[in-house]
Amino acid sequence: GGVRRVAEIIRPAAPGSYAAALFVHWYEPEAHYSNRTQFVEQAKELARRGVISLLVETMWSDRDWFYKRTQADDIANSMQQLAELRQALDLLLAEPGVDPRRVAYIGHDFGAMYGVLLGAADPRPSCYVLMAGTPRFPDWYLYYPRLPEAERAAFRASFAPHDPIAQIGRLAPAPLLFQFGTSDPHVPAERA
Repeated sequence: GGVRRVAEIIRPAAPGSYAAALFVHWYEPEAHYSNRTQFVEQAKELARRGVISLLVETMWSDRDWFYKRTQADDIANSMQQLAELRQALDLLLAEPGVDPRRVAYIGHDFGAMYGVLLGAADPRPSCYVLMAGTPRFPDWYLYYPRLPEAERAAFRASFAPHDPIAQIGRLAPAPLLFQFGTSDPHVPAERA
């Protein structure tokens, strides 16, 4: 799509055959690690245990992204983000020493939600860790900008086929680990 994204590989020091992990971060514009750096320490620890990790930037790496986007562009941008995540998976699997049978996807927040889309479109990840995702993209995309109720309903309906709750079953038979907080205002218990 003509967009350049930064990515970082963290790998074991010695050559060998290794499991791989694709890490996709959360969106929290106030947090300095709302970007590929969110999982650096975990990736370093995994490298010591024999895992090659790829940490990627996303469309929401830009702190102002949420306020610059519009609902009219959300589906197209989501499909572009899905394509970028598939390219990230290509890059990770092209790394020397990656065992393509042992590939994990780890995503937080939007990273979890887009991980479901990735897994529904691409069977290469063999397991998933999905943290604090919400079942429907409009749960977050309708925070801003505000729309009248009729437009909100139309937006929910247009996104429904792409929502994680509609796609999660396509990740089978891969094991899934869901992780949620007990007092997350954005993902209350009923959404979790």
